[in-house]
Amino acid sequence: MKLLHLKKIFIILVLILIAWPLFRFLYPALKTGGSANISASQDSTLNDKEESRADLEYDVNKLLRGDQIVLRGGIDKVFKLAEIREREGNDMGALLLYQRGVEVNATNIPYQMKLANLLANHARAADAEERARIVFELAEDEELIGKADDLLKSFGHPPKSAMLREQVDKNIEVILIPVGDISDRYLVSLQQLLEQRMGVSFPISPQRLDLEAPDRSYKEVFVQDYLRALKNQVGETKFSSWVIKLGFTPYALNSYDNAIKFLNTLFMQLGPDGQHEQRGFETQLQKAEKLKQYNTARLIPLLRAKFPSADNSRIKGYLAVMQEDMYEGESRFRFGAALPGYGVMSIKRFTSTFNNEDQNRPRLVDRALKQALSSATYILGIPRCTNPNCATAYPNSLPELDHKPDTLCSLCLERLAKYKEAEGK
Repeated sequence: MKLLHLKKIFIILVLILIAWPLFRFLYPALKTGGSANISASQDSTLNDKEESRADLEYDVNKLLRGDQIVLRGGIDKVFKLAEIREREGNDMGALLLYQRGVEVNATNIPYQMKLANLLANHARAADAEERARIVFELAEDEELIGKADDLLKSFGHPPKSAMLREQVDKNIEVILIPVGDISDRYLVSLQQLLEQRMGVSFPISPQRLDLEAPDRSYKEVFVQDYLRALKNQVGETKFSSWVIKLGFTPYALNSYDNAIKFLNTLFMQLGPDGQHEQRGFETQLQKAEKLKQYNTARLIPLLRAKFPSADNSRIKGYLAVMQEDMYEGESRFRFGAALPGYGVMSIKRFTSTFNNEDQNRPRLVDRALKQALSSATYILGIPRCTNPNCATAYPNSLPELDHKPDTLCSLCLERLAKYKEAEGK
């Protein structure tokens, strides 16, 4: 009898254990008349959000207590939490984080602007002005520059140029031509620096050179670069065997369409590893496709047609400045190109956006100045310099351009002085 009673208790416990999860699942729906799955999903989402915020707070507090180098590595989390606090109306909490963030990473210009605005909103004008000046001087983005300019003007302290103007020979002019929608701000900076370095006049044309359709997409260059890298990675013998096995010839791969067909077929043949490689390839290809390029061989005649040689004896040439990318012939890209009397240059590859750098307008202008000096001297008929310590020396890459000084060497200065003596009268 006792044994039978124990069996009944055991059966009841088992039934309770089985029924309890089902009751927990159904109860929210019975209570609200809605779906238990939806309610559970919403609860889970809320919990995830709370945990995510809690994790972010924990991580940021840990970073702020830790080493400066470690903090710099996790600075994005600090700025993310600062933005959340600002959206929530916790300005003081946001201010503390923005201030700590820009102390560690002062080159993050968008967050310098956010900090400037918050400081201004809380009557800290002097601190806000300091931040706004940093933004105005360093930002490459026109919207950020405009916001900083407006804030400085609201304090009654509009930014002023600190450029010193040297003696300029007004009898020699090289006209700067804005191309497309390039900002006049860059033209003005180049004008001042070129006149300072060369001592000749660089007026900015009120007329712009309008661009037609681009000549190519960078995807063609990217695909050929990819094929070369693949050949170097696996070796020429193995690469050639793939080409023959898949029914192609080395010559046929010079065609973009054939190269794409070859690579897609190869990715399929390589199985899962090939499919993984294909996804990375297609991502990079999409980026390359967005980069449009203009052929300098077409741009310079276009410039000459729009601005023919002037009767005005003071005008010695025209230098067009654009922000779109350029190339020439079979080259991958060109910073600039020039002939006696005409030249064109691009700032595209000097920007922080292109190089995945923090915004820094003085760096961009410095890079542009070096190229402008090279183009302008060639426009005046001064030969290309081979001195690596001269702004006019030919750079094969951006690091080489950055390494060059932004001044002319003694020989180029001597040639320029002789040119001004002969032409400037």
